[in-house]
Amino acid sequence: MYIDKTRKGQESRVTREKSGGRSASSASLAVDLELARTEIRGLREERDKLKDVLRRNLGQQLEQVDSGDLKTRLDELLIANRQLEERLSTALKHLKETQEKLEETELDLAGARAGITQMMRDRAVLPASPS
Repeated sequence: MYIDKTRKGQESRVTREKSGGRSASSASLAVDLELARTEIRGLREERDKLKDVLRRNLGQQLEQVDSGDLKTRLDELLIANRQLEERLSTALKHLKETQEKLEETELDLAGARAGITQMMRDRAVLPASPS
């Protein structure tokens, strides 16, 4: 009984709304639907633009972080390069000193050979002394 009363009340309310202009016509619903679709398209476009801006901002932030790391790495490499240049300079000085010593030693050796050769010639020319 209660259910029947409620059904009749709902039916009469729908009839009252239609006759009172409260319910929407098909054309009105179609316009509302089109407006909603247009709004959804606009919101999607706005969302895509915001995603793009966010993507670019994140990219810039990552580049800044990477550039900081790169600056640190560059500083480390510059320090290592200076150290290697100092080692190279020291090694070149040592090489030059060693080459000078080698040239001096070669001259001494050439002089010693010339002296030995001369002594051998002198002995060969001298008559052997009686023993």
